[in-house]
Amino acid sequence: MKVLVAFASKYGSTRGIAEFIRDKLRDGGLEVDCLDVRESLNCMKYDAFVIGSALYVGHWMKEAKQFITLNIGILSSRPVWLFSSGPTGDKQVNAKGQSLLEHAVSGPVDLDDIERGINVREHRIFFGAFDPENLGYFSRQFFKTDMMRNASLAGDYRNWKEIETWANGIGQRLKDEALAPVMR
Repeated sequence: MKVLVAFASKYGSTRGIAEFIRDKLRDGGLEVDCLDVRESLNCMKYDAFVIGSALYVGHWMKEAKQFITLNIGILSSRPVWLFSSGPTGDKQVNAKGQSLLEHAVSGPVDLDDIERGINVREHRIFFGAFDPENLGYFSRQFFKTDMMRNASLAGDYRNWKEIETWANGIGQRLKDEALAPVMR
């Protein structure tokens, strides 16, 4: 079984999650490629997909949405898992007591549009990492506003154990489904 882990990452946090998922799926015996969604891809050669994007103000990056739109025919006929990365900080809930790992709170706000027409098995939100030193000049100026400083806490908040558990579950499900016709 050949799997594509495709990602859209601006500063590298989502790339790190995608590469980690790739490694865990490979450890589970699957053949896996991990590529930026902006690369020219022949998606016909893949049996399953894990697609991730960084979240910015509750939205997936446009490149990730374009990748899905361009490959909707293939993604509608094969299993797809989606992940988003973006919330930062050491709290699991916001000031209103809502879980930051729930779609309704952190996004993507357009998840229904993203999922429409594709064979999505599951969508997960993972905490991300944020280093303001990686920002360009104009983004650094925007980050200096109180609103942005409070919304994006600097640090690496990725929960590798949680991501590993999710990736291992995907790998096991794909192997079980591949064996199912043989066992009948």
